[in-house]
Amino acid sequence: LLFCYNRGRLTMVEMFVHNNQTFKVISANKKHISSVKNLCDETLGKNFYTAEDLLEIFENKNSWFYMLFNGDDEFIGFHYHYIEPLINVSEQFKCCYEEMVSASGEKAQSNVGVLKSIAIDRKFRGNGIAFVFSNFAIDNLFEQGVCSIWVPAWKQNEYVPENNTLLKQGFTHHCDVKKLWYGKENLCCPICKQERCICDAAIYYRIRCEKPELAAL
Repeated sequence: LLFCYNRGRLTMVEMFVHNNQTFKVISANKKHISSVKNLCDETLGKNFYTAEDLLEIFENKNSWFYMLFNGDDEFIGFHYHYIEPLINVSEQFKCCYEEMVSASGEKAQSNVGVLKSIAIDRKFRGNGIAFVFSNFAIDNLFEQGVCSIWVPAWKQNEYVPENNTLLKQGFTHHCDVKKLWYGKENLCCPICKQERCICDAAIYYRIRCEKPELAAL
């Protein structure tokens, strides 16, 4: 599995093979908004990301939004990850900043990585492609020099669908957060199916073993 980086930016279409199938990854841009928005609505819930949200993400130099295509050139998934000061992430995740600092060993105002969203079309799940795709995002964030990566995982009652995958990738459970997405007023959650999402989240983190000097943003 080989990807080429330009400080984390894909400079061309990148190809890889998984389970004898060929896939390609490209950076999303404004011409992809309609396709991405449709898959977002189908997998994460309608209006989890608006078209305006996606355009802002695509143009943010500290965000990476990668689209995944199969060998038949079908758009089958995406991954969104970004770099943000830890104190901002603590607010986004509704977590105690001091506890996040203590858990990760980060210094005050450190920039950290966030694996925000991954989605794979339902027809293409079950072959491990999400695991490979998210590992690529993890590698990309560590390439930027962050020392820890944080993930908000959907929690259904006491069940976290991504728990085993995250643990295999070296993540540690940090805390649970009640109704993390309740503030998204127009989100039609596919899990709880309520007018306002009442799903909880499980927050995970992974620390880089060797802490390099943070890359300038």
